[in-house]
Amino acid sequence: MIFYNITFLIDKEIGSEGLAYIKGTFIPEATAGGVLFQPCMRKLLAIQDNDGESYAVQFRAGSLEGLRLWNDEHGRQIRINMHERFGERILCIETIMEKINHEQ
Repeated sequence: MIFYNITFLIDKEIGSEGLAYIKGTFIPEATAGGVLFQPCMRKLLAIQDNDGESYAVQFRAGSLEGLRLWNDEHGRQIRINMHERFGERILCIETIMEKINHEQ
C-alpha cells in the first residue's frame, strides 16, 4: 500500500480560509478520480510556528505508478490552482511512503 502525505503550512493571516480550502476543495479534487482515497487529516502539534498552523493530509494510493500518473494528470494542476489563489501563504511538502511490516 502506498501513502501520499502532504503537509501544509497555512499563514496565520488566512488560517480559517486556508483550512476551509484544503477541506472543501483540495481534498475533494484530489480524491475525485479514485486514485487517491481514504484521506486522513491531522493538525501538527510538535511544530511551533508563530507564522501559521500546520496540517498533514494522508491519502492511500493503490500503486506508485498510479500515484505518479495522478500527479502528472491531476495533482500538479490542483497545486497550481491552490498557488494561484493563495500564493506563498500556503506551503506544502509532499512525501510518498510505502507500508512495510514492522514485525520480525
